[in-house]
Amino acid sequence: MTTVLVTPGSSSAAGTMPAATITSHLDAASGKGIAGRWFFVTPQRIGRDLTLCSSQGNPLSRDALLEALAGAGQLFTTASEYRVEVNRRMFELRQDRYEALVDLLIELRQPQLARQLDEGRLSNALSNALPPVSQTIISQVAEAMRGLEEDRLALENLVAAKQSADAFLKEYRQYAAILACRRSAEVRKAHSVYENRQRKLREAESACDQAKEQGKSLLARQEELSMELATALGEKYTLESSTEMRSARDLDAAAKRAAERRRDAERAADEHAESLREREFCERAVERYQERVQTVTAALTKYLDEAHLAAAACGMDKEHDEGILRGVIAETNNATLQEEVHRSLTEAVRERRRAARLLDELNADVDSAGRVLQAESDKRDQEQGRVSEAAEAVRAAEREVLGSVGALAEAYRQWCAAVVVLAPAPVPETVPDISSWCEENIAATSPVRAAVDQAMENFHRGVASERAAEEQELQSVEEKLRVLCDEQERLSKGEHQPPPPPYTRDPESRRARDGAPFWMLCEFFEHVPAEHRAAIEAAMESSGLLDAWVNSEGAIRSKEERLDTFLVDEKPQAVLPNYPTLADVLRPSGDRTGGPARVPVEVIGRIIHRIGLGEDSGPVWVDFAGRWRIGPKLGRWTKPAAQHIGQAAREAARLRRLRELEINGTPRQRRKQHSFPMTAACACPLPNGMRSDSS
Repeated sequence: MTTVLVTPGSSSAAGTMPAATITSHLDAASGKGIAGRWFFVTPQRIGRDLTLCSSQGNPLSRDALLEALAGAGQLFTTASEYRVEVNRRMFELRQDRYEALVDLLIELRQPQLARQLDEGRLSNALSNALPPVSQTIISQVAEAMRGLEEDRLALENLVAAKQSADAFLKEYRQYAAILACRRSAEVRKAHSVYENRQRKLREAESACDQAKEQGKSLLARQEELSMELATALGEKYTLESSTEMRSARDLDAAAKRAAERRRDAERAADEHAESLREREFCERAVERYQERVQTVTAALTKYLDEAHLAAAACGMDKEHDEGILRGVIAETNNATLQEEVHRSLTEAVRERRRAARLLDELNADVDSAGRVLQAESDKRDQEQGRVSEAAEAVRAAEREVLGSVGALAEAYRQWCAAVVVLAPAPVPETVPDISSWCEENIAATSPVRAAVDQAMENFHRGVASERAAEEQELQSVEEKLRVLCDEQERLSKGEHQPPPPPYTRDPESRRARDGAPFWMLCEFFEHVPAEHRAAIEAAMESSGLLDAWVNSEGAIRSKEERLDTFLVDEKPQAVLPNYPTLADVLRPSGDRTGGPARVPVEVIGRIIHRIGLGEDSGPVWVDFAGRWRIGPKLGRWTKPAAQHIGQAAREAARLRRLRELEINGTPRQRRKQHSFPMTAACACPLPNGMRSDSS
C-alpha cells in the first residue's frame, strides 16, 4: 500500500519552496501482516519523473526505489526522521509546535469522535497546538480591515489588467505557434542529419567489429601455420639425420664418382684414338728412316776399322762395332758417308766429354745429397719422437672423449628420470646418436640439445592447446555468469521473471500492444492448496494457456497480431458452462489495472469460465495432476510451486530465486573468484652444466 501527497511550490519569507512529493509505503502479505514500511520525500512527480511500479505492474522494492530516486530524494525507515523532513519542507515550524499539530490532527481523526467527545482533552490539545494570537497580529488584522476598500479597488484594476493580458496572450499565442513551426524546420533538419550520422556510425562500428573478428581468425590461422611449420622442420631434421638419408647421400656421391669415371673413360678413349693416329704416323716415319739407315750403313762401314782403335783407346768400345764398320767399308767408299761417320763419331766424342763433365757434376750432387740425407735422417728421428708423443696424446684424448660420452649419456639418462613436465626422446634412442655425434661431427648440434628442444617444442604446443581450451571454457563460464548477474539484478529491482517465450514468437511484438498475458490477469483463491496451484499453473504453462495474450476486447484485432498465442472471448453472450471450470480456483487479479493490462474484469471472468477444471470438462481443460487437453492435443507437466499466477506467488518465486543465488554465492563474487590456473612448465636442470633454454 502506498500513500502519495504532492505539494505545489510556494513562496515564504525564507524564499521559494520547490514542489515536493511525500510518500509512505507499507509492504504486507496476506496472513503475515506488515513486513516493512518506509517513507521518502522527493521533488520528482509521480507518473512523470518517477514510476512506483515495474514494467510488469509490480510495486518497486526498497532497493529498486532507492535506485529510481537516484539521489533526487531521501528514503526514511523511521517515522520520526520522516516527520522532521516533512516539517522542514512544508511548514518550517519549531519542532514542539509541529509535534503539537500532529498530536491535534491525530486527536481530531479519532474514529467516532462526536460520540466520545472529551471537551477538556480537546481544549488542551487545541491550546497546545494553537498558541494565543499576539497583539501585533491583532493590530495588523485591524489595519488590514481598514484597507479592504482600497484592496477592492486595486483588485478590480488587477482583474481588468488580467483581462487585457489574456486578450493579448491569446493573439500572442497564435503568433508564437506560427513562429515555433517556422523555427522547428531547422530543428527537424538538424535532427535528420543527426540520425543519418548515427546510422553511419553504427555501420562503421559494425564494420570495425567484423574487421576485428577477421583479424582474430587470421591470427589463429597464423598460429596454426606456425605450428605446422615447426612440425615440418622437425620432420625435415629427422629425415636428414636418418640412415636412409645417409644412404641417399652415399648414393649421390657414388653417382658423382661414376660420372667422373665415365668422363675419364671418354678422355682415355680420345687419347687411345690419338695414340693410334700417332702410331700410324710413326710407322711411316720408321719406314723412311730404315731406308736412310741402309744408305748410311754403307758409309759407316768404312770408318769402323779406323775408329776401332781410337774407340778402344778412349773407352768407346761399345760405340764402335768392328763388324758394322767393315760392312760399311766393304759396301762403299763414298767420301760424303765418311764425313758423316766422322761427324757422328766426333759428336760421340763430344757427347762422351759432356758425359764425363756431367758425371763430375753428378758426383758433386751425390755428395751434397748425402749431406742433406744425413740432415733429413736426423729430422726424421725428431719427428718420429713427436709423432709418438702426439699418438699418445690422441689415445688419451680418445679415452677422455669416451669418458665424456659416457658421462653425457648418463647425465641425459638422469635428467630424463628427473624431468616432470617435458617428455624427451627415450634414452635408448638418443645414446647411440650421442656416440656417433662425438665420433663423426662434434661441431654439429648436440643430440641432447636436439632432444630437449624437441621436447620443449612439444610441450609448448601442448600448453598452447591447453590454454586455448581453458580460454574457451572461461568464455563459456563468463557468459553463464553474465546471465546470472543480469537475472540477479532484475530480481533485486523487484522485477519478475516471466515464463520463457516460445521461439515462434517475436520478443518485440508485445511491447507496443495493450493488454497482458493471462498469468498477469488472474490469481488463485485463498482456499486453493499450494500443490493444486502448482499443478494447475504447470498444466497451463505446458499447454500455452499461461502466457497467452489477452487484450481489452478479448479478440484478435488484425492479421499482424496473429504471430502470437491469444485467449479470446469468442461468445460474450453465450451461457456459461455448468461443469467445473477454472473459475472455481481462479479470479481476476486485483492489481491488473496497475500495469499495461487495461483488460475488463468481465472479459477475464468469461475466459476463466471457458477453461474446464478436471478431466473431460469441456474441449479445453486442466486438472490437479498437471494434465491438460486442448481439442485432440493432450499433455502433462508438474512443478514444485506456482511462480507466475498471483502477486504473492511471483514475489515468493523472486525471493526464492534470490536465496538460491545467495546460497551459491553471488554471480559477481563467483566471477571475481573464478580463474583458470595457468600452466607453468618447470623442467629439471640438466646435470654437469647442461641446461635447456625455452622462450
